[in-house]
Amino acid sequence: MKKFVMVFFSMLLMVLGSVNVAKAAINEPKDFVGKWTATIVGLPDGDITMNVEIKLDGDKLVGTYTAESLGTAEFDQILAKDKVATFYFSAAGYDVSLTFELKSADKGVGDMMGMFDVNWVRVKE
Repeated sequence: MKKFVMVFFSMLLMVLGSVNVAKAAINEPKDFVGKWTATIVGLPDGDITMNVEIKLDGDKLVGTYTAESLGTAEFDQILAKDKVATFYFSAAGYDVSLTFELKSADKGVGDMMGMFDVNWVRVKE
């Protein structure tokens, strides 16, 4: 019986440990680093595609975006927590936020201001 309990708890610890490793695999700020295409869908004037480049400055995310209608600019702030990054910037006189939740190493989903869906795809170089 003692052996069974030890084997059971050993297996339980292995399973729980592997779940935490899998969660940790895509929840660090460095996982957002790179070039991305963000497509904002459902806007009144049509969809917008933004080219986004995210870098790590120390332990902080920084980045730029380029869109035909917005030009090129830096994000005011990027905050990352778990698998979600939130990007803050100003466009056309409005303070805007975009969220980005990693679904895999190369894809993500999010929203703009909680109203419009955003699809994120890593740009392969």
